[in-house]
Amino acid sequence: MTTTLDDRDPGFTYKGVWTLQGNPTAEFDGTTTATYVAGSTASLTFAGLQITVFGTIAPNGTGVAPSSSYSIDGGPQKIFTGVQQSGAQYTQTFFQSGILSGSVKHTLSITSLIDNGEFFLDFVNILNATATTTPPTSQVTSPVSLKQTSTSPVTTLPGPM
Repeated sequence: MTTTLDDRDPGFTYKGVWTLQGNPTAEFDGTTTATYVAGSTASLTFAGLQITVFGTIAPNGTGVAPSSSYSIDGGPQKIFTGVQQSGAQYTQTFFQSGILSGSVKHTLSITSLIDNGEFFLDFVNILNATATTTPPTSQVTSPVSLKQTSTSPVTTLPGPM
């Protein structure tokens, strides 16, 4: 199961210079939270197996393409740099974490990396721990042999690969 949190969710903490923006017909809940200032940060503490961050990339001629870094629990940063096109690009994946431990809370940290880079945060999807499936409890790992009980030949069947 996936939980979607809008950029205006009270779980987000914003530091630096941010403005409230949005396109009512193209962005999730019609909103984005934007910054044009390098060093502005957003953070979110969540519980789940994976998080994906979505945003909007402004079109050519409206500032510089966004560049941002993403870190989970203070780990290594992953950098995203958008590529502007002739029209705005909505619901773009800016970051997706690897699979995380579902038994603890995690903190996502986002940092805008360049001045005049139009960074628009739209929403996040969190893959919940309840989405996992239980592996089978037993598997056949060796060949199965059939014993000859008549005049037909003995057949050996391979087990699962």
